[in-house]
Amino acid sequence: MRVLRCHTDRTKRIATEGSPNLFLTVSEDGTVRQHDLRRPHRCRAECPDVLFRAPLGVDLYSLSVGELAPHTFAVAGQTDVAYVCDRRKPEHQTPSWGKHTMRASQVYCVRRLGLPDSEWAKVRMGRYASEQHITCVKISPDHPDEVS
Repeated sequence: MRVLRCHTDRTKRIATEGSPNLFLTVSEDGTVRQHDLRRPHRCRAECPDVLFRAPLGVDLYSLSVGELAPHTFAVAGQTDVAYVCDRRKPEHQTPSWGKHTMRASQVYCVRRLGLPDSEWAKVRMGRYASEQHITCVKISPDHPDEVS
């Protein structure tokens, strides 16, 4: 058994991608990391680079890896949007909705999903106005371009 302490806050989900050695983790520190058990490392000194970093102050706690397209993953947390990322594309390709990652080692987010502003206005008027976040995100096992 190995203990990995690469995140600076609680790890919320682990997602495998069909390999016994590779898996992704998402944490309340707002980051996603890819771990490879074939590579020994000392935590904090040699941890894997951050794959995705949420906007400042956003805790992440939901993660899904595409079964048919394991190079894609979706992540969500304390924000009103979910991010769909592609590990094959470089980060420097900025989507039309703006740059939100910070380092060259991070991945390209191909999609940002959320309710239109008019729908959020209806939610804001409800009793849970301060809780506008996505609790779970899942990439369809049959259709890798569908996220629920």
